[in-house]
Amino acid sequence: MNEMRCGEAASGDAEAERVFDLFVDSYVEACRGRVEGFVDRHFGFRGTLRIHRAALGLDLLRAPANLFLAVPHLVKAAAVFLAGRIGATRLAASVERLPTQFRTDVEREVERLVRMELLGAGDAGRDVRAMLGERDAAANGSGDEDAAESPLAAASVRLCETFETHRDEVVRTGLAGDLAHYVGARTPAAEITTACISAAAGLVLLHQLTPTAFSLGPSLAALQAQQAAIDAFPLGAAMGRAWHAVFPADASLSVVFAMTVALLVAMSLLAAFAGIVADPVQRLLGIHHRRLRRLVEAADAALRESGAGGFRDRTHYVARMFDILETLRLAVRAVT
Repeated sequence: MNEMRCGEAASGDAEAERVFDLFVDSYVEACRGRVEGFVDRHFGFRGTLRIHRAALGLDLLRAPANLFLAVPHLVKAAAVFLAGRIGATRLAASVERLPTQFRTDVEREVERLVRMELLGAGDAGRDVRAMLGERDAAANGSGDEDAAESPLAAASVRLCETFETHRDEVVRTGLAGDLAHYVGARTPAAEITTACISAAAGLVLLHQLTPTAFSLGPSLAALQAQQAAIDAFPLGAAMGRAWHAVFPADASLSVVFAMTVALLVAMSLLAAFAGIVADPVQRLLGIHHRRLRRLVEAADAALRESGAGGFRDRTHYVARMFDILETLRLAVRAVT
């Protein structure tokens, strides 16, 4: 970028460098200003319904597959992080390219909207040129008809073209990894949503915390077996309820297996549309705002080639907490 900037605006010209930075500042500030409206427009209930029309297709297969690939994807992310920390950048880049998730149509739609509406061109160039024109007019006198022809004003036109070319290239290719991480955060958010729905169902139906199909399935099978035993009790349902309160009925392994598999399938399909619930909740909690602002900061760093920035999301680690809790629960149950 430095060679391009020097070629366009005179090598070593500090003022031209500052003008170029003004274009970046104006663009980034405009992107920040669009975050609120973008979230309200696309991540409220109506907006997310429009986005999730894209899920009516192969996403019904991709979204469940992504759930089952969540652990390998987390391992990959951890490996990339560790490789980057020790300076093995080539290894980190190679591991980063390993396919551990399927790209869904919903993710593509969200990325398209972010590129077009949030990171779009805006009017940064016009604002900066207007500011520079005012500065030139003040420096040359308000009656000077040649103010608009000053070297700085003329250079700003060329620098604006340079900035716009660079900006388009950054949004198209430089932010590809950051955008992939941003939209990829929707998969763990879907996991968390389905886990919360499962846990809520367990609390309502069974007064138990059941965050996964592996905990909800056996519990529902046991409830079904208990109710069937009560209904079939020869002395009536009232006596059957009293008897089986002392001697609970056991569900057969086939029923437990069938119930668990059915719940796994249902939750997997639900994952394709989990954003319909997750997006409005994250909007109310300000999560979407914070993520998009971090993405804008990543764009700022990429435009300046500062080496800083880079979008990362920890939602995958939060989603794994449910797995850890479930593992601990099963371990405690096995011991007791």
